[in-house]
Amino acid sequence: MRLGFLIQTDTLERQTIQLIRALTNNNHAVFIIINDDKDRQEAFYNFSTSRLIHIEQDLPYANIGDLSLSYFYLHMMKKGIEQYRIDYFISLDPRMVPLKNDEEMISFFEKYYPQNFYIIDKEKPDPKRINRYYPFTNFKSFSTNAFVQNYSKATAFILNTLGIRRRLNFEVLQGLPYFAISNEGAKLLIQDIRFITDYFKLSWFCEKTGLITLFDKHLKDTQNDTQIFDFKDNNTLDNSSKDNILFGGIYSEKEAKLAINKYKKES
Repeated sequence: MRLGFLIQTDTLERQTIQLIRALTNNNHAVFIIINDDKDRQEAFYNFSTSRLIHIEQDLPYANIGDLSLSYFYLHMMKKGIEQYRIDYFISLDPRMVPLKNDEEMISFFEKYYPQNFYIIDKEKPDPKRINRYYPFTNFKSFSTNAFVQNYSKATAFILNTLGIRRRLNFEVLQGLPYFAISNEGAKLLIQDIRFITDYFKLSWFCEKTGLITLFDKHLKDTQNDTQIFDFKDNNTLDNSSKDNILFGGIYSEKEAKLAINKYKKES
């Protein structure tokens, strides 16, 4: 079984490079998009000899907060199925790490295949936030610049006052953009990629609402009660003892290095 890891990052840090090498050494694939032009070109040069590392070049960037990150995930699923024969697609923050060895991870996914894992919040999203159009979410600085975010909110309020708003006839869910989707599930999502653009253009952090809603629309073989990610405890040793927790973070470089070395040694 081959896993495909989807990673978005603004710059390519040393711990992310260590993570990529550890995963590909076990014959898994890594699909990464790097927003910084210099880091992207450097990564493309350094990893050009590895058939298991895909440095995305067609999409200009993937930004937290707008449609581009959701697009990146879905397009990489398509590429992974067509070119890499991936069995599961797993999204990771660049500062996350595997907490189980490779044999344990593969055994887990073989046991549950083709079920899918993603996180849905119990609390429903605010309808006002969902229905409003938020300009400027496609700015590269949107996810980190408070001024741009506030300006986007103010403009959305004005548009809403003028009656310019989204009108949806289905329930919108929210969650976290960390998931493990089987290739069977990915095929269903790829066929409906227009769902994101048709209903969630200029939405507020689409990957937390539109993408999760798309998952819930198509993925019936789902294990939402079995959580494979843990963000509550930053102690990798404590997390690694939990049965179903496969990935954890977000960790410092020192913590990540220890966990990655442990994964490499035991895999």
